[in-house]
Amino acid sequence: MFPNIEDYDRTDIRQLGLYAWKFDLVALRQLIEFNNDGLNLKISDLCNEAIIANEIGDYRRHCDLTMETMSFHKIEPWMFQSTFLSLYSVVEASLDRHCDICRKRFNLSVRKEDLKDKGIVRAVGYLEKVVEVEKITSDNRWAKMLNLNKLRNDIIHRSGIVENPKNIILYKYEFNIEVVDGKIYINYENMITIYEHIERFVEFVFLRDCKDKNRNFKI
Repeated sequence: MFPNIEDYDRTDIRQLGLYAWKFDLVALRQLIEFNNDGLNLKISDLCNEAIIANEIGDYRRHCDLTMETMSFHKIEPWMFQSTFLSLYSVVEASLDRHCDICRKRFNLSVRKEDLKDKGIVRAVGYLEKVVEVEKITSDNRWAKMLNLNKLRNDIIHRSGIVENPKNIILYKYEFNIEVVDGKIYINYENMITIYEHIERFVEFVFLRDCKDKNRNFKI
């Protein structure tokens, strides 16, 4: 369900930013469900057709349908890797926008681009060091995001191949993600786990107060 503006404080720019971000988040959740349901339906239909072909003695068609079913099973990890990358990019963009809004709000001379890091590390560093919000990096939600950053890098830069053995253990422990024959295998349940963590993390970041109580986010 898309967010209701009545559930957010319209006098707080953080709440308004969170409200806008939730639209992207909910759309991605619907995409996850739509893709999962569609894939499962296709596999179910193929299985049923294969059973019928076997029952009527059309063994060649049964074999062809079985092979096609197996090929659709291989779609799942690729499908959810792509969904994960889309979700991660939405997080990066949202945090960057939040940094820009904070800079304008408090008339800060330092921009996020002035920091040496990139991506979510740069955004969180900017919020902590320049905007001076309450600590983010000491929280376990941040530690999990750093692990998702490793997952993202393995998918983008190594086509889902895990070269570091420690990451195989890490992905299993944190997100129950299997690495099969050296490749990351993200399934529906993994994707929901990742989605829910990202939702909690972004809400946590957006709602940090400034350590300087003279700085507030009220319009």
